[in-house]
Amino acid sequence: MIWQEKDLMDIAKNIKPMLDRNSIFFDLTSIESNGHILNKDNGLVECIRITSKTQKIILNTLTIEISSDNSHYKKIDKNRLEIDKQGRLEANLCEEYVVRYIRIFVGEDFMEFIGDLEVEVLNRKFPCLLVAARSDGFGARMLPILNALYLAEKTGFKFGFVWETSDYDQMSLKDVGGNKLEGISVGTEDFIFDKSFIESYSYLDKIAGNALTGLGLSGDYTIEELSKRPFEEKWGYYVQYSIAVMKSIIGDDDSYLKEYPRLFKKIKFSKTIQKVIDEANFQAKKLSEFVAIHIRAGDSIFDAKIQLHAYWKKAMPAEIAMEIIEEALKSGKNILLFGDDISEIQEFKKYYGEKIHLSSEFASQELSGVLKLIFDIILMSNAQEIYSAGSSFGRTAAHIGLGRYPKMWYTYYNHQQKYEIIQKNFDKINQYFNLHPNQRAYSLFALCSIATLLRKNGKEWIGFANRAIEYDKSNIATYIHQFNALIFSANYKDADLVLQNEIFIRNEKLEGLLKRIIRLQNVLEYRFFVGYIFKFASIHYPNISLLAAYFSATEQDFVAAMKYLNNYVSKNMDNDILMKILKMAMPQIIKQQPSRHFDAKLALLTKENDTKQKRINELDNAKTRIHSHLAYKLGSAMILNARSFLGWVRMPYVLSYIKESHREEQRKYQERVAKNPSLKLPKLESYPDYKEAIKEKQCFTYKLGEALIKANNVRGGGRIFAYLRFFQEVRELRKEFRGKIKSQNKGENK
Repeated sequence: MIWQEKDLMDIAKNIKPMLDRNSIFFDLTSIESNGHILNKDNGLVECIRITSKTQKIILNTLTIEISSDNSHYKKIDKNRLEIDKQGRLEANLCEEYVVRYIRIFVGEDFMEFIGDLEVEVLNRKFPCLLVAARSDGFGARMLPILNALYLAEKTGFKFGFVWETSDYDQMSLKDVGGNKLEGISVGTEDFIFDKSFIESYSYLDKIAGNALTGLGLSGDYTIEELSKRPFEEKWGYYVQYSIAVMKSIIGDDDSYLKEYPRLFKKIKFSKTIQKVIDEANFQAKKLSEFVAIHIRAGDSIFDAKIQLHAYWKKAMPAEIAMEIIEEALKSGKNILLFGDDISEIQEFKKYYGEKIHLSSEFASQELSGVLKLIFDIILMSNAQEIYSAGSSFGRTAAHIGLGRYPKMWYTYYNHQQKYEIIQKNFDKINQYFNLHPNQRAYSLFALCSIATLLRKNGKEWIGFANRAIEYDKSNIATYIHQFNALIFSANYKDADLVLQNEIFIRNEKLEGLLKRIIRLQNVLEYRFFVGYIFKFASIHYPNISLLAAYFSATEQDFVAAMKYLNNYVSKNMDNDILMKILKMAMPQIIKQQPSRHFDAKLALLTKENDTKQKRINELDNAKTRIHSHLAYKLGSAMILNARSFLGWVRMPYVLSYIKESHREEQRKYQERVAKNPSLKLPKLESYPDYKEAIKEKQCFTYKLGEALIKANNVRGGGRIFAYLRFFQEVRELRKEFRGKIKSQNKGENK
């Protein structure tokens, strides 16, 4: 059951049940009408809970039936029954049935114990729960808690939270090539919160963490609409870290945030955490008035998976931070820097010296992990002004301290100002700061995004993208910018090549990448990207057409997909890339006869691919694999050609041809594997015939080829002696294997 004991009341505690030989009967028609607003008469039952004082096994024999009229009874399905941690049987009805009468039947073998059963009929005290259950960073968890507390006060619903344990504290990035990072820290529930707060509001292990659905993501609601069933979840609603869309409850402005400093004080923290909070508040008083600048970096700059999402607003470019510092210095106020890229903020300290302070200067002891994070949030919350990126860290500090949003750099400056500031300060940062290449790439990436918004000159845009790639070649989102900029400047062929070389060929996990691009179409960069793909897909730009085919197929528009595919095929493009895309997007078409869906040329390519695959499958045993080795090929050719005079004459040419052909086959194989690692052949040891096949390496043919390869590998003047040694080895091999054959024949004749 989801609900805590404090959330429930036993509506049958004053009702005496009727006991029969093998059954218990409850008549609930006289219960008090003191239920919550959606269940005032208590007719909607949450749970029937049964405890056995002596024989717990009896619970497995019970049958429970419910009725609203004492005429028609419904048997409770087994999937609604569970044994809780205390060994009690719970029939979870979740307020889905009107229950006036209950019958409980006991198995024949346990009828004598029927008097030992205790039955509770439990109803909720609240209509539903509002649960904050994010499982990412500390700020992203704390904001939903504040939002849920606020909505609970407004609605009369119950606040709850889930603080899942994660491996962030141990596994998040803390060092990238010597560049020190704070990493992500969240701590465990019992480390962060007071025991009484956990007992009252925690639903850990009862409700799963959730960042994808809930209030704040599912649109606007009035309190009346929230109160109507069905809720988003059986128990109520998840609450996310922004409820700005819920204008019907919070109003048309951000004035609701004025309540958040008070709401934060309602959260009961553990003694360890409260001590850190008190210390941060004490240190803040020493500073008097100060401005806080949170230079966020972290995963959006250093984690390749997060980079793909193009979250340029979540971090703050160093050039923007420099501009804010310069402006704040003119006000004469103290300036306090916060940031998760430790190396970066230390560079700012070196440059500005005593003009600015770092948060680490004010902790009375060296803090780390979640303790350092909480100290920083509380210290920052005492600032007279907070400048931040779009992260939840700065927002949490501003909400609990200022009762409003921080000044976010991307709205504090307009697009043109941002564009000019980053360019103005970029070279200065390069000259005086030693920042990680990813930091420099991020600033240029932000410039690309701003250039997109401003529809800036394509050449400038391309220049920013190219320079960003020089700093960080792994960020796929930068190549998306490069493509967009090339299209915007009418360099369509170059844009087409970006798809081929940087998206199709270089990416081992191409399918995952393309699926994420589809999901990210609400992001500016990807919205432009997908739009350009469809706009410029034509016979002149085959790679753009191929991607348009993929996007069309994912939308089940196979007619359009076929049209775009023909553009690609007509240019005789890379068949491996084509088949990769086809298998990803249209497996159901591949399985059918190609001629029904493709033009003749595409059908031919598909057939060629099938032939190639058949040849690969023919190698699907260890013996055949060994026969494909160069040593075996050479040995086999020498034996075959040694049977005639003409064979001896042509043997050098044949062996040279075999050697060059084998080398070319290996080169093509390595290229295919580089493009698609799934084509890599398995290890010989994995084949079922391995033990038998390995004997082939000891046969005369293989040994003969090995001897020739050994001789060929000798360079310079020693080669003639190597060949003399080779002919000597051939004689020895012939003698050895003739001896083996004679021994085998003698054994067979005995």
